[in-house]
Amino acid sequence: SLVRTEDHIPEKAKYKVLLKVIGISDDNVEEEPTMKDHARFVTENPQSIAGKSYVVIGPGGSAEIRRWPAARFASVANALESPLIVLCGSSQERTLLEEIAGQMKQKPIVMAGYPIQTTAQVIKSARLFLGNESGLLHLAASFGTRAIGILGGGHFARYFPYGSVRIVSHKLPCYE
Repeated sequence: SLVRTEDHIPEKAKYKVLLKVIGISDDNVEEEPTMKDHARFVTENPQSIAGKSYVVIGPGGSAEIRRWPAARFASVANALESPLIVLCGSSQERTLLEEIAGQMKQKPIVMAGYPIQTTAQVIKSARLFLGNESGLLHLAASFGTRAIGILGGGHFARYFPYGSVRIVSHKLPCYE
């Protein structure tokens, strides 16, 4: 475990502790993020996100069974009226991100394997976050970024990302 917290506190409270430890405040979005990695990300991408309105899609998750299919994320991305879309995930999710990007009408920024601080700043400044129930969805909720989360079953009440997230789910008898 990277950061120790009480076991039975809301996940949002745990993420606030994590953000504090890695040096990110959960205050309102800064106009000019100052983090070196975030600046590197912006300058390395030909479609710089600085000062632009964009949507972040986080299609990953801890297990494949918990992930919405790539084709569905691409379909939603194609229906969005956003001039810029950023696909975020870990380096292990690069293939998934590239699969989605390959099915999109517009070329997105594929952001795989960047430090969590960079990814967090990108999510913090996004107009909208769309993703599976994952750490990235919880980050969006912690920042108050408008978000749509796709959740399955499990311990629904405990792991629900409280805050700015709207949940899409179909409750089944097997929940919890």
